[in-house]
Amino acid sequence: MPDRSRSPLRGTEATQRIARELTAFSEDTEKRPPGLTADTSGAFRISDIVRTWGQQNGIRERDVLHAARAHMLHDDDGDRMGRCQ
Repeated sequence: MPDRSRSPLRGTEATQRIARELTAFSEDTEKRPPGLTADTSGAFRISDIVRTWGQQNGIRERDVLHAARAHMLHDDDGDRMGRCQ
């Protein structure tokens, strides 16, 4: 089995921008792209995020996942992006 790094993911300016957009989508329905809807728990499907927003911005599924993982916690260790599936 290959060794895997346990170091935290590094956030970049690009991942911060994506994370801010994801947060805005969850906090303000008017900032969501047309066609992006949350399920009954408030979660979005990654595929829906990419289809409704990512493709036209050159953002792939792995970019969304990396940004969510790199920025999922606030400084106080609170859940920031727990509603992304």
